Amino acid sequence: MYTDFYGLIREPFGTTPDADNLFLSPSHREALGSILYGIKERKGVILVTGEVGVGKTTILRRYLQIAAPSQQSSPHPQQTVHLYNPNLTFERLLATILQQLGIQPAGAEQSEMLRQLHEAAGAEHGRGGTIVLVIDEAQCMPIETLEGIRMLTNLETAHDKLIQIVLTGQPELEALLERHEVRHVRERIAVRARILPLTESESLAYIQHRLDQASREQVSIFSPAALRVIVQAARGIPRRLNILCDNTLMAGFRRREPIISRQIAQEVTAEIDDVRRVPLWKRREAAVLVALLALVVPAGFYLEWFPTGHQEGLEPPASERPTRQQDRGLEQPAPASPALPLESLSPLATAHAELPWVKPPAPLPPPRPVPVLPELVRVSGAPPALPEKDAAQTSEASVVQVAVGAEMISSEDAESGETARLLVVLLDAGRVVLGKAQASINNPRLEDKGFSGAVFHVRLRKEFLARTGHDLQALNAAAMPERAKPLLSKLAGLMQKAVQEVQTDINKKGIGFKGFIPATFGTQVAAIFSRDTGLKLRQIGPPEIEPRNPENRPDEQETEALLTIQKSHPRVGDHVISQRLPDHSVRVLLPLFYTRACLSCHGKPKGEVDISGYEKEGFKEGDLGGAISVILPAAAETAMSQ
Repeated sequence: MYTDFYGLIREPFGTTPDADNLFLSPSHREALGSILYGIKERKGVILVTGEVGVGKTTILRRYLQIAAPSQQSSPHPQQTVHLYNPNLTFERLLATILQQLGIQPAGAEQSEMLRQLHEAAGAEHGRGGTIVLVIDEAQCMPIETLEGIRMLTNLETAHDKLIQIVLTGQPELEALLERHEVRHVRERIAVRARILPLTESESLAYIQHRLDQASREQVSIFSPAALRVIVQAARGIPRRLNILCDNTLMAGFRRREPIISRQIAQEVTAEIDDVRRVPLWKRREAAVLVALLALVVPAGFYLEWFPTGHQEGLEPPASERPTRQQDRGLEQPAPASPALPLESLSPLATAHAELPWVKPPAPLPPPRPVPVLPELVRVSGAPPALPEKDAAQTSEASVVQVAVGAEMISSEDAESGETARLLVVLLDAGRVVLGKAQASINNPRLEDKGFSGAVFHVRLRKEFLARTGHDLQALNAAAMPERAKPLLSKLAGLMQKAVQEVQTDINKKGIGFKGFIPATFGTQVAAIFSRDTGLKLRQIGPPEIEPRNPENRPDEQETEALLTIQKSHPRVGDHVISQRLPDHSVRVLLPLFYTRACLSCHGKPKGEVDISGYEKEGFKEGDLGGAISVILPAAAETAMSQ
């Protein structure tokens, strides 16, 4: 469509792997060379990995182009079997290999098909040739099938491997090969290569290379500013570069702009990333605010006008009842926005209202009994401590925590609830810090990952400060319950120790996925903290889903809370759920929602084996992934193990 307008002989940025237009960065060249070298020298098993879209399939197609002539005229001919979908049983894999070699399987027995393959490979070797098995997307291969590859490597003469095997896949394949049951395959990998994302200069060269291949003469279609936007958005992934450049050229053609401007590039990248600017009233934050107001305002009316009328048949004296006209607001103007009266809040809410960032209310009549509200109520995290001069400008205060049954929440309950909230936020802050460090931790090319326990603590302190307003280095002077201070210090110390103890593992060079991920980190730290303090801190999985770790299965009350969260709960911010348990202890849950980064292990397709060896659950971004749960006694001081 846009080719003639821009002087091109064809579209330069197709999304299908194009071996004819292959751009060889240093890591692409290394990967192609590794395949050619491993096959020529009969090394046995060659492994090539790389992120989605970096060009693994294109490299394979380039290899097949190079190998095709050798099948006819070369003194060392090759018979290549290329499998695009390796999600097969080992028996089916053997049958597919035989069929592509033109051999009809003699039966369905594994041993019989191996015998046939051995004979065919031996005959090919006798002619000076070799059989090459290329398996693309090998991370999708079942463990049993991958373990069966070992039997293919056993097909050999006294000096040579009869079958050369090329495994390509995403970084998850490296983790799959680290599993104990496939160690025999891992130990047989003779040649390894990793295709890396392009650098900024390589990305610019890639775009120009594709344009040169599709034009009659060298052209400059993108402005330097537009190129910077595209390269930054693509993050070095060739497939993303193709998509962004193609869409940008389409947009430029529609506007008849001979040179792609920065504005067009920004609009296209924003549209593709789904972050286009929208009016305030259309934003998700506004929708969440409206939903919260819809809950709070009716509750305020209820508590104001029906404080005790339905409890035990009690009613206020007639002189204190509002008239129908007053109730309708006919006698005097109604306030612009009905506010939840302070006397109708629980002691926890009253305690929050006394904090310096909340504007003190006008004098009120003597308090009346507080009605009992439902068991589960949202509790917003306390806002960060603000300077006194900024207090009047802040209108965001904490919401309510409510009791269960017929008892009110005491000041001790309030302290327990706030202590519990800070603990679950701190544990999640540690998970977030570890999650952000995964790229460097799992980088096989780095030895010292620069993620020591001390570095972790610095980042944890920053994350916790941003989310709570409390500095872990100044807990003694912090405006928080006294019992929270030693507990927070204890938890932070355990997290730092957990990171320091795995330094040898995460700093191993040549190994990708380490298995040191936020989920396992959080579970381990929570277990040690619970053992040392006597409290019950743990991660729990989503409701009605069998968790990967049986210890993370929610109990009946936690399941009830999670189902409530699943129906309606903000997906942003530290909004927690509080429960008053029958033994008067307080349980606080911080919901965890799946982000885009989580979906590589927990997303789609459902049932596919992920990098850690578990089957994916098929979740999507924003789905409830469980919660961090902690139970604190309301009345007794927490005993800390030394």
